[in-house]
Amino acid sequence: MNDARIIILSHSSVVTVEHVRALLAVKPEIDRLELLDTGVTNDAFSSLLKTDPDIFKCVSDVVHHHLVSSRHTNPGSFHVIASQAGSYVRYGGRGSGGNIQSIPIWTPAKIIQNLIDILKMLVTDDLASMEPTQSILIPAALSAGLRKPGTSWNDRTVPMVARDRGRVHHGGWMFLFNRANTPRGSAPGGKYAFVRLLTDQDCQAVDVFDLNGFLEEMKKEGRAPLPSTEAVKDFEDIMANRGKNQENNKKTEGSGTEGAPQTMEHIMRFLMAGMNMGGGSTDAPKSGVSLFDADSATKFVLKSIAPNAEGNSQGMEGMRGPRIVLAGN
Repeated sequence: MNDARIIILSHSSVVTVEHVRALLAVKPEIDRLELLDTGVTNDAFSSLLKTDPDIFKCVSDVVHHHLVSSRHTNPGSFHVIASQAGSYVRYGGRGSGGNIQSIPIWTPAKIIQNLIDILKMLVTDDLASMEPTQSILIPAALSAGLRKPGTSWNDRTVPMVARDRGRVHHGGWMFLFNRANTPRGSAPGGKYAFVRLLTDQDCQAVDVFDLNGFLEEMKKEGRAPLPSTEAVKDFEDIMANRGKNQENNKKTEGSGTEGAPQTMEHIMRFLMAGMNMGGGSTDAPKSGVSLFDADSATKFVLKSIAPNAEGNSQGMEGMRGPRIVLAGN
């Protein structure tokens, strides 16, 4: 049991929420916990997420009926907000869905893995500003389970469904990415940040972190597992745009992301029905992606969660709009 990374409790009606709570007390770090057809009902699991979200902070994936429904919520969810050329990527298609994608159960290793997958879509010219495709592929990537090193994106599992229209909770974590409107073939400029939403009496505060700062905070919170050195380098290379050429011609061992960009490009070309399946140049210029500053990160979040942001009906619990302040870097 001490070395087990996958625990299956499915198909046992005697398993209850109390068993899950007791298990995670003695075995907090689990890659995959399967709870299908047990005594843990949807309502019971939902209640557990709301009352004790921290017991899952070292659990990468949970397989339960509730997490494939459109109704799941978790105060500990990780949220992703992305935009292309000033327009937020919407999930669920044009005219429906929202701007925020929520991952209900997560660990730092899983978050970095899945962010690498979506960033490969967002920073390439082939998928830039292609909203219908992004609204399908980004949730698919964010819903993926933690992969073993060396496992390709094509061999991913989907143990739960990342949810759109999720509410943003104080104390929660978010990833922000904004690709600037740049000419095709030029460096894909933009901003990114890991953001933690805080509460300061009756005001809201936001902390902004780069990748290394985020991982340090994960250690302080006792979250595990952390991403591998290879995954961290992969993330940094994408942000620095060191390489679409390296990506295709020099596979990074252990990153588990081999095949993702090529798959995305092929799907995009198929959907557009008129593009050349043979592909184009693999050369990429140096990047202009940098860290959000405090003020711009706050504005980016506020615009996304505002009730009238591009028809978005999402909101932050207890949020007072302009009263959000920034705690600083």
